[in-house]
Amino acid sequence: MSESAASSVKQLLQTEHSALQRIFAKVRQLNELNELLKKELEPELVKHCMVANVYTDRLVVLVENGSIATRLRFSVPDLLPRLKAHSLLKDIKTVECRIGQVK
Repeated sequence: MSESAASSVKQLLQTEHSALQRIFAKVRQLNELNELLKKELEPELVKHCMVANVYTDRLVVLVENGSIATRLRFSVPDLLPRLKAHSLLKDIKTVECRIGQVK
C-alpha cells in the first residue's frame, strides 16, 4: 500500500462523522444486541438466531428456517419484557423474524 493510500485510510478511520465510522458503529451496536439476544433466548434457539437490525420500535432477528421462526414467535411474549429491560432495547414493541443464513 502506498503512503498516500495509507494516509487516506487513516484519515477515513479518524474522521468522526465519516460513513465508515457510522458503519463500524452500527456493526458494534448489532454485535452488542446479538449478545443481549443470545443471553435472553431459550438455549435451543441461540445458535439458530441472530440480530439483523434494530429500529426504534422493533428488533429484526434472522432465523435459520420457518420452524425456528415459529418457535421464536411463540416465545416473544415472554422474551419481549426481558429484552426491554436492557437500555438499548427499552423502546422495542415487537420482534420481527426473517428467514436467512445465520452465522
